[in-house]
Order: sequence, then structure tokens, then C-alpha cells
Amino acid sequence: MKSLLATDLDGTLFYPQRKITMIPRRNVAFLRRYIDGGGKVVLVTSRNRENADRVIAKIKRPVDIIGGNGTYIIADGKVLQDEHLENHLAEELFDFVEKNFAIRAWMLQSRDKGLVLYVGDISFVKKKMYQIYYALQGVYKEPYSFGNPLFLEQLKSAQLYKLMMYFGFHKDAPENAKKTNAYIRAHYPSVESSWIRQFIEITPLGCNKGEGLKKYCQIKGFSPDEVHVVGDSGNDIAMFKSFKNSYCMSHASPAVKKYATHIISRFPDLERYLTQEKE
Repeated sequence: MKSLLATDLDGTLFYPQRKITMIPRRNVAFLRRYIDGGGKVVLVTSRNRENADRVIAKIKRPVDIIGGNGTYIIADGKVLQDEHLENHLAEELFDFVEKNFAIRAWMLQSRDKGLVLYVGDISFVKKKMYQIYYALQGVYKEPYSFGNPLFLEQLKSAQLYKLMMYFGFHKDAPENAKKTNAYIRAHYPSVESSWIRQFIEITPLGCNKGEGLKKYCQIKGFSPDEVHVVGDSGNDIAMFKSFKNSYCMSHASPAVKKYATHIISRFPDLERYLTQEKE
């Protein structure tokens, strides 16, 4: 029987964080054993291709990518899907949310500029705070451009993979993000909206991790029973709902864990379940 492992990155494959080496050695060792034993791995992430390629370089094995929360799919080095947000819809959503909700910062991911950051009430001190926060991410940081005019210009005309809203570090931020996400899902049915702690991610309709993985499986010939999915965030719920062999990290929110079949503490714990299945 074939076997496919579809894994999230932040909070999952990267857990616990290693800001120099990126992936804990035990996690890398497990993936290599799994692939060498005939298993297939696909990274299912909201990150861009550059970051996914860096992960693959660490694993040193053939791995495919479902990125941007399902906006693009790359298998065997070939682009199989490349979707984007409609610019007029992105502008409308930005204007409405910016006026009606307490958003600390915005980010967009576009084809030509990567990540672009927007902060409405910007000051020298606040800009320095964001720069310090970015520097502290170590190997996990993604290259970005900082500039409100650039953000607005990209929002209007660039090929957009996703929009992100950031609600801050205060204790109410995750709950505020969760409630805002529920509102967007109810009032903007023409986009996908997912909640990840202090963040909300907006992608084109039909572009989420679950749909992206289903399309990948159809192309590569995997049946749902052959697929194992693992994650820890709101954007992983679509995978948990779509595939019964689902595993959620124990540090995840209860609102996320309830959708998974199994709860694991560490990424290599998957090996026990996969071994039992073979037996």
C-alpha cells in the first residue's frame, strides 16, 4: 500500500523551534526513514516556495509542495496549479476590514514581491519594533518589503497569493482574530478565510490546504486512505476534515484539535501510527 504524509511546517515539522537549524534533528531523521522506506512527503504550508525549498534542502530527499494554503502546487519540480486572488476583491476586503476591525498590520504575498508589510499607524518606534521582531525569527524569517504605498500598489495590480491580517501580541489577539475570521467567512463567501492564532489568512475561493491536497492526490494517484495529514493551526482544519488519518499537535488550540482523529506531542510520534498501519 502506498503512503503519503502531508505536513504543515510552523508549529508542526518545525516544532520545537530551532532558530539556527530550522528543523529538529529527530524530525528530519524520521522523514528520511519514511521516504527511504517508500513513503511520499508533501509540504502543505502557507509559506512561499523559497521557504519550502529551504526545508527540502534540509531533508535532502524528494519532497513536493502545496504552498500559499493551496494556491500553488509543485510536484516533481513542475508547477501543477498557480491560483491568485482577484485584485478588486482584495481591495474591497482590505478597505472594509481596515475600517471596521482592530488590525495591527497587514501582509500580502505576491508573485513578484513576495511578502509586503502594511502598518496603518506607522511610527519610527513601531517600525523598529517590527524590524526587531523580524530579526528574532532567525532562520524562519521570510524576506519582506516594508511600505504602505508599495502594499497598496501590489494590492491593486499584482498577482496575489494571499492576504494576512495581524492582530498583535496582547492576550485578546487570538480571540479577536477568531471572531473576525468568523465574520469574514460569513460575509465574504467568495474567498477562503482561515484563523491562525493572532493571524487571519485570505486566499482565493477553493484554495485551502484540504482542497490543495485533494487535487494533489488526484494528480499523483493517492486514495484518501493512503494519506496521513498533520498540523496545528486553523488553516489545517480543512485537511483534518478531508482525510480521516489526521494528526494534530497537542499544543494546538482546542478549537483546532477537535477536528483531528489523533493528538500527538511531537512530530516523530507519527512513526508509531504509521508502523501500526503497516502491521
